[in-house]
Amino acid sequence: MKPGNRSATLDGLVSALQGLAASGYVITALGRDGTGVDGGGGFVAVGTRPTGQTAPRSLMAIDQPCVPGGADSSQSTSSLFADGYAVVGSVFHGGADCDGALTWLLVGER
Repeated sequence: MKPGNRSATLDGLVSALQGLAASGYVITALGRDGTGVDGGGGFVAVGTRPTGQTAPRSLMAIDQPCVPGGADSSQSTSSLFADGYAVVGSVFHGGADCDGALTWLLVGER
C-alpha cells in the first residue's frame, strides 16, 4: 500500500481531500494538527491506495448547521448516504452556541 498525506487549514481541507481522492487514495485518517480549536489551526489527512492503483475516487463533503431542536438542514446527510457515500471523517468547527451556523463538516467517500 502506498500512503499519501496532506495538511491544510479548514478552508483548504476539502480541496486537499479531493486531491487525495482524485489520485485514487482512500481517506484513512483525518484529524487536527494540534494548533487550534473550533475550526482554527490545521488539519492532517492520510490516504492509502494499493500500489499502482490511480483510478480516481469520489468524495463528497457537506457542511451541516447546528439547528436548535435538531431540525434538518437543506444540505442533509441523507443525500450523502443516498448517493452511496460512507462517512470517512467529520470536523466540528463551531462554538458552543447552537445558532444555525455551519458547524459540522462531514466527509464521505465511495
